[in-house]
This record gives sequence, structure tokens and C-alpha cells, in this order.
Amino acid sequence: MTMSRFGVIFFDDPTAAFANIARALRPGGRLAFLCWQDVARNEW
Repeated sequence: MTMSRFGVIFFDDPTAAFANIARALRPGGRLAFLCWQDVARNEW
């Protein structure tokens, strides 16, 4: 398993980046990532 915290915010071309990741996943593999929200929308 490979893990990157918040790395997706640095993608210059998210469409190409996620397409590349999808090709690298094993069949049935999953991708999960975190996405920050505005402070007003953060219940914590």
C-alpha cells in the first residue's frame, strides 16, 4: 500500500494524474484521499 497525505493538491493536471493512478491500481483496487474544507464547513 502506498499512502500520500494531501499530495493530490499538488497535481498540475488532476485528470491526467488520476487516470495514471487508475491504470496503476490492481483490479478492484481503491484510492482514497482527504480534501480540506473551509473552516466554517469543518464540524471539528
